Amino acid sequence: MKVLVVNDSGLVGERLLEQLGGLEGLTLLPQAFNAIQASLMLRTEAPDLVLLDPLLPAGTSLGLLREIRTRVPDAKVIILSAATDAVQQRAWLDSGADDCITFATDVRELLGRMRNGGRPAPSRA
Repeated sequence: MKVLVVNDSGLVGERLLEQLGGLEGLTLLPQAFNAIQASLMLRTEAPDLVLLDPLLPAGTSLGLLREIRTRVPDAKVIILSAATDAVQQRAWLDSGADDCITFATDVRELLGRMRNGGRPAPSRA
C-alpha cells in the first residue's frame, strides 16, 4: 500500500511517517507540505491512501481532495485534524473523504482504519 502524507507541519508529518515506517506492506511516499506539492506528486504517483491535513497552505485541502478523486479515484483519503467538530467532520465526509480522525487518535486505530479501507473497524459486541 502506497501512503502519501500531506501535512504542512514537518514535526507532525515526520512523527507520522516514523510511526508508519516500520510496517510491512507500506510504501511511504515523501511528505507533501502543501497542496501544490501533493498535486505534483499525484501526477507521478498513485497512492492507495492519502492522510490529509484539512488546513494547508498554497492551495486548499478541499481542492486537493477533488483532485485526488479525479486522478486516483480508488485512493482512500483520511482527514487528520486537530479538531473534533462533528459538523466539520461530516462536511469532509460529504466532500469525498473516506474518514476523519483526530491527531489524538491512537496510531493503532489509524492502522486498523487503514487496513479496513479507511473506515472504523466493526465493533465486536
